[in-house]
Amino acid sequence: MIASEKDAPPQALFPCDLIYEILLRLPVRSLLRYRCVCKQWESMISDTHFAKLYLSMSTVDPTLTHHRLLVHTGYGNDELASCSAKSLFNNPLTLTEDVDFTMRSNYRIAGSCNGLVCLIDLSQNNAWLWNPSTRLLSRKTPSVDVHGVEFALFRGFGYDHVSGKYKVVIVFTDPWCNEEEHRTETKVYAFGDGSWKTKRNLKFPGYPSNEEGKFVCGNLNWVAKRGKSIKRPEWEILSFDLGKDTISNVLLPDFGDDNVLYLEQAVLKDCLCVCYNSYGKTHLVVWLMKEYGVKESWIKFMAIPRADHRIGSFRKTDINPCCISEKGAILLYTDHGPALYDPKVDRLEYPDVQRHRFWYERCIYVESLVSPYF
Repeated sequence: MIASEKDAPPQALFPCDLIYEILLRLPVRSLLRYRCVCKQWESMISDTHFAKLYLSMSTVDPTLTHHRLLVHTGYGNDELASCSAKSLFNNPLTLTEDVDFTMRSNYRIAGSCNGLVCLIDLSQNNAWLWNPSTRLLSRKTPSVDVHGVEFALFRGFGYDHVSGKYKVVIVFTDPWCNEEEHRTETKVYAFGDGSWKTKRNLKFPGYPSNEEGKFVCGNLNWVAKRGKSIKRPEWEILSFDLGKDTISNVLLPDFGDDNVLYLEQAVLKDCLCVCYNSYGKTHLVVWLMKEYGVKESWIKFMAIPRADHRIGSFRKTDINPCCISEKGAILLYTDHGPALYDPKVDRLEYPDVQRHRFWYERCIYVESLVSPYF
């Protein structure tokens, strides 16, 4: 008996290739729901190749559609919230969303990479990975045996392209030693290895302006201050190579006559940046290193006006570049929430962020399907 057309399976309205391309452009929240549509969609969305392609497309998207800010809303407050970076650039009103995660007061953000956020528990000296988009959480690492160097001075998180593993780095120091002794002990954990490695021969001189290192070109970078001079401090960039587990210096630009009282690192356009204000200046100056590790590639990228009481004092930077839009506007962190600077009009603006105004800790991450399990 020949089956009638009524009994035949329905034909797909779109070819598989087109469906695949559409799925690649959807938010992770939708993809997690659409896995239930059919076995074919579940297979596509769960495939590791799809996750890699999704991450690649989301990362380079100039519209920042998949970029989000994760914020810890205050010391002693267990709340985490997130908001869309694109919304901050384009909408006068942005609503933050609560994140279902308990951020205790002893937790710190070590950094984000490929959609994964690394968190450190300072009371237990261990770490774990978390994907805020999928809400998946890895097991905690073993606790670090610090042998008396109990203060976590530097921390950072990134991806080692040599081993293909994610790594977290914590540099401990003796809080009671003087600057000349300044004994440090570096701990490195590659997720999936099961144990911390100790790097005792590495020297981390000075003190970081920001404990969280910035991941650029396979290296974690910290701006550190040497010397005791307040009026004219000595600055350097400490760079930790995640592939070689070695420390080196990245040469700073020539600041000319500027007396740099406070210097901080940032990342824009996947390039290492430093930003500072010198005494008596009215702008935050941002330098960008176009070719990593090459001193001659530093350019004075932007000068952002600071003539606003909400920006803070001139003794500290207080604002830090976060990301840049396809039209050249910059999103900045401030002690009072986000700010936007558009160089075309040379003016700072403050998006109206509802529900969460105070940001104790923050990082930007890109939506991804990368698993935190290793």
